[in-house]
Amino acid sequence: MAFWQVPVILLAIVESARLLSGERIEWRPAATAGAGIVIGWAVHPNSINLLKFNWIQMVDVLFKNAWQTAQGIELGKEFLPFTIQQWGQYLLAGVAMVIAGLVVGWRSASATPGCWHSRSRRSHSAC
Repeated sequence: MAFWQVPVILLAIVESARLLSGERIEWRPAATAGAGIVIGWAVHPNSINLLKFNWIQMVDVLFKNAWQTAQGIELGKEFLPFTIQQWGQYLLAGVAMVIAGLVVGWRSASATPGCWHSRSRRSHSAC
């Protein structure tokens, strides 16, 4: 994954959750992430080559050759998008983990009524 994708993906997840919870999207996290990416790139000792490498990796390798299946170029199946069966397989594992976490959390909360929202260890142990 390229150097700038992880903060952008995390920011998209956080702001989507904020929007779905009924809150407004904040501009400060996006500005902070953008500034961090730009500053990190600017102070990198090989910043121009970093951009060139990112361009080659994203555009030339993935978009032009792997996903558009250029004639005569075989990069292997690891660059291909997931099939429907793979999506189902990986989604099933993720959903099972989320359901297990919800069940454990629900049981823990119902075992100590009124204490589920406590954040400090002292107040939690007092329950």
